[in-house]
Order: sequence, then C-alpha cells, then structure tokens
Amino acid sequence: MLPAKRPGLQLKTLADGAYGSAYLTTAGTDFAAPAGTKHDFDQVVIAMAPGTISLSAAGQPAKTT
Repeated sequence: MLPAKRPGLQLKTLADGAYGSAYLTTAGTDFAAPAGTKHDFDQVVIAMAPGTISLSAAGQPAKTT
C-alpha cells in the first residue's frame, strides 16, 4: 500500500483489491524522491497527459521527458 501522504504528491485511491491497487496521483513541482529511495511495493506509472519529469540514476545523466 502506498503511503497516504507524501510531500508534493496528491493521492486518490481508484481501486483496491487482493492482487493490486490503482491510484490517481498528481505530482507538484516540489515533489522529489531522494536518490536511493526504496519502497515496499512495485509501481507502474502511466502518464495521463504530457508532462515533464526527470529521472536520475547513480552515475548516469538525468533523463527528462
């Protein structure tokens, strides 16, 4: 289960079941996850509209789409 609150991130539960859950999330410009952040869950992210997001991995240049 995702944390109920994260700074810069709005979260709304759309569906919750035994095999998975679906959430609508909106990330603000102030949202960031520190390098090395670990989660107790897997995520699949599907963009609902064009946007800009950056991803940085150790030793690699940031990727922005």
